[in-house]
Amino acid sequence: MKRCPQCSRDYNDDTLSFCLDDGTELLFGPKSFDEPQTAILQGTDVRAEAPTRQEINTTNETAVLPSAGLGVVQTASTKRRGLVFAGAGLALIVIIAGSWYFFGEKLFAKRQPFAKISSEEIFTGDKIGTYTLSPDSKLIAYLKQAIKEGKDTKMVVVRQLGSGAESVIREVDAESSDLWVESFSPDGEFIYFTERLVGRKPTLYKTSTLGGSAQKILEDVTVPKISPDGKKIAFKRPGDGKNIYWANIDGSGQEIILAGVDINAGAIVLGGWSPDSTKLSMWYWRSDIKNESGGSDSPYFVAVLDTAVPSGSSTDRVRVLIKEDWPNDPSAFHWAANGHGLIFLARKIGSPLKADIFYLSYPGGELRQLTDDAVNYLDLQVAADGKSLIAKSGIGLNSLWSLDPKTKVAKRLTSEEKTTFSGSLSTSNDGRLFYLKRGKGSDEFYSMKQDGTDQRKLFTRKGTVEDFDVTSDGKYFFVNAWPPSGPGILLHRMDIDGSNEIQLTYVKDSFDINVRTTDNGSVWFARQLGLGGSVPYHIMRMPVSGGTAEKVEGLEPAFRNVRPVLSPDEKHLAYIAVVKNDQTGKSDVYLRIVEMNDGVAGNKILETNGDRVGMINWTPDSSAIIFERDIARHDLFQIDIASKKETQISEFDTNTDTGDFVWSQDGTKILMFKFTGLTSLVRIKDMGLTD
Repeated sequence: MKRCPQCSRDYNDDTLSFCLDDGTELLFGPKSFDEPQTAILQGTDVRAEAPTRQEINTTNETAVLPSAGLGVVQTASTKRRGLVFAGAGLALIVIIAGSWYFFGEKLFAKRQPFAKISSEEIFTGDKIGTYTLSPDSKLIAYLKQAIKEGKDTKMVVVRQLGSGAESVIREVDAESSDLWVESFSPDGEFIYFTERLVGRKPTLYKTSTLGGSAQKILEDVTVPKISPDGKKIAFKRPGDGKNIYWANIDGSGQEIILAGVDINAGAIVLGGWSPDSTKLSMWYWRSDIKNESGGSDSPYFVAVLDTAVPSGSSTDRVRVLIKEDWPNDPSAFHWAANGHGLIFLARKIGSPLKADIFYLSYPGGELRQLTDDAVNYLDLQVAADGKSLIAKSGIGLNSLWSLDPKTKVAKRLTSEEKTTFSGSLSTSNDGRLFYLKRGKGSDEFYSMKQDGTDQRKLFTRKGTVEDFDVTSDGKYFFVNAWPPSGPGILLHRMDIDGSNEIQLTYVKDSFDINVRTTDNGSVWFARQLGLGGSVPYHIMRMPVSGGTAEKVEGLEPAFRNVRPVLSPDEKHLAYIAVVKNDQTGKSDVYLRIVEMNDGVAGNKILETNGDRVGMINWTPDSSAIIFERDIARHDLFQIDIASKKETQISEFDTNTDTGDFVWSQDGTKILMFKFTGLTSLVRIKDMGLTD
């Protein structure tokens, strides 16, 4: 057992080094009590003892006690009474000691945060975006996206948690505007939100919880955080990942409060304010930590910035609590209401597609995982009183569809299912379709006929697969898989039954995505040589048999080249290019098609807007490229290579997202996964985070 010498809290976990409440170093064993103890004297009846009671001289002379020979003679009854008293005393000692052993810690120790939690579902909705909880925990403001009067619309909705009543206080056209719900004001009277028109800078506004006109607060701002005392706004700027800014609540007095260069930060992500408005949580990765290939090899640093001293040494102002090699960025950082810890989401190594809730004590830096269930948590908000939090989780309902691009008629072939992974679908020349289902800690690979029947389980593979493809002859699976022991994605090949798996790529922290195989024995993918947002992606190719992955040469310069798809005749390559615009400081996204000659890119024959373009694929005759736009009803479009003409080839009557898609064996239909993303908000209670 360990105990905190400051607050006297006991801990059974001897691996803890610091108190979870005040950060004081823990000591082994119960705290020693040096305070004077109150004497408990046994009462005496003077009248009963008068015949035998000896007098004690209390004069100023040295006391002389009667000798034993002159004392009372002990009889058999007095001996028996002594034995009884001694036995009773011994029994009392045993009872007290046993009670302390079994119950003392529970009686005297402070309650462990999240030692036992319970949860209840608040509501489930379609496409719930960012959301925030009111200070009194009675209201939620959230972003909702829906088709309204034939248009894709985004709305800020205020919902009463008690009655479920809702009101829309802001509404924009989703094709021309982006919208984010930020937070309530500390008094709960206003809601802050960020809005960005296409081609404009994101701007922070506030409006009454009852609706009405919005007041412009701050321009060119992302992730704004309102301090609990209502005096400051901490924020980031678009395209500036290394600095943290702040301003007065009315937007005046803007300045940098932390420069990333001072802590060697490659990028800083802002968390939130402490309850006393004197600290900001954040995480960052360092630009000075490299791997052997020169890419970033930095872990994530979770830290606290002291805002009470807005200038001076960054060493004194930034306190690093922990550093971890998580496979993905942590998110949704919130302070516990008592200021003694941070609550956030992170993905464990080996489980990159599922986020759990973690608790990090402050200032001790002790990390504890709070959830380990099948739920993938997407976001969370902590109640101001610290008694509960609202967590958001995602549910996907997936089904197989068939589309005739000539008639635009779409038909669902299978029923909706939760575990099917809609992001990857492959086919072989014999007409079989291949897909996978997600499990906890494993993926199950299946095949079926093109009409959705004859579904067969092929094998189960431990770990998490990001993407896969099957060679045209149906002989091999290629999978991009997260290793169980570290970050990164590695390319593997296995037989169609899951046997004889071999690893094809070995570059540390490499990200291999969008596998596409060709009949001539090549596999195409994109790679990021290192972690971090500043590391570019390159298109690579490798022989199916394995060997060295080679960068595709001849492509126009771009920060990221991803989603490579080689045409069936192997004469053209289609891909998505992300190009940094030096004038605007932002990124432009293009769908590009280039000629290919023996694996080397040649002339660019087509370039169009690639913003919100999802999956891409070729027609069987290589004459056109098919792609999905992530707007409105997520329809498919076709661009003819010769005429450069764009045509819409689907008219879905449902607002379901489109996953991966392939052509039927006869080339007359497109087979695809369609999925509905539902969001569930759950209240997690009894957290033990209040004093």
